Amino acid sequence: MPVFQSRSSELKVIGQTILAVVDGMGVFKETALKWLKEEGIEDPKPEEYYSEQAWLNCFKRISKTLGDVTLRNIGRKWPSNVQFPPEISSIEQVLETMDEIYQINHYGKGDPGHYLWEKTGERSGIMTTDHPYPCALDHGVLEGFTNHFKTIDQNPSVIHLTGACKMENGDTCKFEIKW
Repeated sequence: MPVFQSRSSELKVIGQTILAVVDGMGVFKETALKWLKEEGIEDPKPEEYYSEQAWLNCFKRISKTLGDVTLRNIGRKWPSNVQFPPEISSIEQVLETMDEIYQINHYGKGDPGHYLWEKTGERSGIMTTDHPYPCALDHGVLEGFTNHFKTIDQNPSVIHLTGACKMENGDTCKFEIKW
């Protein structure tokens, strides 16, 4: 799966997600809004859908201009802009539903990719991603979601595993998650 390349010209992403990223840009919010406007996403509304490719073009600019640290920080802030179903109250539950959360933020014909969770222990597992978003963003999202649901006796860690990587023309990225 090429990074920054939508699988379908008909795929769209919900504005709430776009606004979460704009919020996560911190001091670069105005830059994010300028880049979105240049891609045809002007004044995004939370309940409306926008071109996934235009959205990915903005991520490509963030990656090239501001780098992986910024992408990871954006991902870490994502949970503060997401409404979780009340039945999700633990790290394990959020990891098990990551793909569902991802899918409901996309709309249109085509497969936007996936978050695939494989539990490997009582408090560990492997998350595989095969969507067109950069792995630094995934890394931050996984850190943000696990920290959002941690309890006092949990200290989540997310490690990007070596091997195939979307940023190096691989089809997937894998993350080891422990808590």
